[in-house]
Amino acid sequence: MKVQVEDISSVKKRILIQLPKEEVDKHILSTFKEYAQKTRIKGFRPGKVPFSVLERFYGKEILEDARDKLIERSFGEALKEKELVPLSPPSIERGELRKGEDYSFLVHMEIKPSFKLPKYKGIQIKKEKVHVTDEMVEKRLEELRRQYASLKDVEEDRPVEEQDHVVVLCTVVELGGEKKEEEPRTVVIDLSDQEVNSVWRQELIGKSVGAKGRVNFTFREDHPNKELRQKEAVIDYEIKGIKRLELPPLDDGFAKTVSSQLESLDQLRERLWDILRASEQKRIENAVIERLTDHLLSQVNFEIPDGLVEMEINGYIQNMLERTQASGVDFQTVFGSYESLREQVKPMAIRNVKEMLILADIAEKEGISVDQGEIVTELSRQAQASGQSVEAIFDYYKNRGMLGALRYQILKGKTLKYLLQQANIIEEEPETDTNVNNSQQEVT
Repeated sequence: MKVQVEDISSVKKRILIQLPKEEVDKHILSTFKEYAQKTRIKGFRPGKVPFSVLERFYGKEILEDARDKLIERSFGEALKEKELVPLSPPSIERGELRKGEDYSFLVHMEIKPSFKLPKYKGIQIKKEKVHVTDEMVEKRLEELRRQYASLKDVEEDRPVEEQDHVVVLCTVVELGGEKKEEEPRTVVIDLSDQEVNSVWRQELIGKSVGAKGRVNFTFREDHPNKELRQKEAVIDYEIKGIKRLELPPLDDGFAKTVSSQLESLDQLRERLWDILRASEQKRIENAVIERLTDHLLSQVNFEIPDGLVEMEINGYIQNMLERTQASGVDFQTVFGSYESLREQVKPMAIRNVKEMLILADIAEKEGISVDQGEIVTELSRQAQASGQSVEAIFDYYKNRGMLGALRYQILKGKTLKYLLQQANIIEEEPETDTNVNNSQQEVT
């Protein structure tokens, strides 16, 4: 066997593997014998089917099977001989295997990039002190009140005001420069919401029920429906009603409404304080980790293997696809086309792959590893959090070929923990208060 390795780049290799006809014929003969033992053909006893008969019935299948097994064996030997380890599944140009002829095949593969680890001990990282104020608690309390508020019709005869919810019958007459003939739709526009297009505020405030008009505006670039982002629209409208948000009184009864475990408003404030503090702590920890990884990534440059980037992108898209399907949402409505999403997530995928390669090298150098017990512990944690069995969580990872990814996530966590223990953490006061928004579920 002859093996020729051509360097396409620092991580891309083109490998030509050549096998002499003697070895080819020997392997083909061995494969024919295997088929002779297991193939049942009428008129012949098991194991006694002549090769000429086998060739007539199964010749193409036998040669393809022989070729694939020969590739698997010789490719493994070539990797060992040249001390190469593929990072992702290789691409193989198999060609055709023929009796009495030499055989060669081409392999395109990527290997782990070679790079020198940067200094990773004693990294200086700034860390904000946890900072929760009474103002933050009261702000969150007001947000909770709005969640439990009810919309009431405005009885008095008055025009629309800034904090109103306006019931509007809308008809889209033009979208993106194209004329539309759509049925009118009733929508409720919350003028107190800062996310609402300012055109609606200017148009509606000061007008009364029954007023009609036409608005021209551009959908914002972060609109939930990607198909509408930054599109110009012309909409005819009629004000059908005015509603006002009625907030519940801020008392012990409100606290009990939020959670049956609470007896008083003071207890609710204490609970919110704890939640805000935990959220701030988590935010600060994530910021420290990001600063740490940013530093490591900035200290070393190497070619990022395209195959790993593709795997990262595909994994992300598959995850988003499963989430949208589970929630009954159309994937393309949320994310647009697959191609545009791929381009959007590619920078993130490149960063993740580079981070993975650096952290894996640090883990290897420091003897950090993941044992089976740690995998079981993580599966149990996820099972408890999701209300599923450990077996169901294991099957989820196994069926998607993600057990390796799970192992890496555990390894990543252990390696980052080690690096933070070795880092020089400098605590400092936060520059401004942080607005932490928590869900109702966290309170209850």
